[in-house]
Formats: sequence, structure tokens, C-alpha cells
Amino acid sequence: MSFNFPAFSYIIALIVDAFLIFFAIFHVIAFDELKTDYKNPIDQCNSLNPLVLPEYLLHLLFNLLFLFSGEWFSLCVNIPLIAYHINR
Repeated sequence: MSFNFPAFSYIIALIVDAFLIFFAIFHVIAFDELKTDYKNPIDQCNSLNPLVLPEYLLHLLFNLLFLFSGEWFSLCVNIPLIAYHINR
């Protein structure tokens, strides 16, 4: 068994998913701070808005890797989220 491009794609996707989970947890913590009045809405938007574009780009990165490696099932599973990102 060799280390091929689809395996590399899945390893990158696993690492990127860890970053995306961190971003999601950071969003939840920020909204909790807003709920408990530790932050005002403007400060929260200033801290969360810069994270949106990197989140989209990271998701696009591993989906492009799936596309180039021919992992059609993994790509098809992510198509609804891709469509949601494009719609937003």
C-alpha cells in the first residue's frame, strides 16, 4: 500500500476539519459572551467577520483536493455545504 494523492487529500481534510471545528467553537464562545453582555455586538462582529473568508477557503481547499483526486463520494457529501456557502 502506497501513500497516494487520495490519502494525502483525506489527511489534509482531517487537519483542516480540526481548524474548522476550532472556528465553530470560537463562534459559540463569542455568541455566549454576547448573551452574557461581556461584549457588545460591534466588537463581536469585528472579531468574527475576519474568520468567515478563511473558513470558506479552507472548505474550498479540501473539496478541490477531493475533486482532483477523484473522490466523488466525499465531494458529493460536501456539495450541500458548498451550495450554502455560495448562496451566502
